[in-house]
Amino acid sequence: MDRKWVSPLVLLALIAVVWLLRGTGHPEQVPALQVALLDGGKIDLGHADGKVRLVNFWSTSCGPCIKGMPGLADTHRRHAARGFEVVAVAMSYDAPSHVQDFAQRENCRFA
Repeated sequence: MDRKWVSPLVLLALIAVVWLLRGTGHPEQVPALQVALLDGGKIDLGHADGKVRLVNFWSTSCGPCIKGMPGLADTHRRHAARGFEVVAVAMSYDAPSHVQDFAQRENCRFA
């Protein structure tokens, strides 16, 4: 069996999602949370439209966050066709221009 190493950040995020959803019985009960996209649009994290969604909260000043981002983008690209989506949400104190520069520099366009 081919085992691939899983990023600790991804594993931590998955554990957090399971913990948050425990006892709800239904993942669709995730509360509504609108976030702004780099292209000016918005997305409601509470409505995944049948997709499995990993939400990664990160900051441009967080070294481990930055290190893990290319792996998350790759995971998204590999599994998007099967309904898996990664949404990276930068902290509100990060300047949008810094987030945009990082995304372009590191080729982290998920969609």
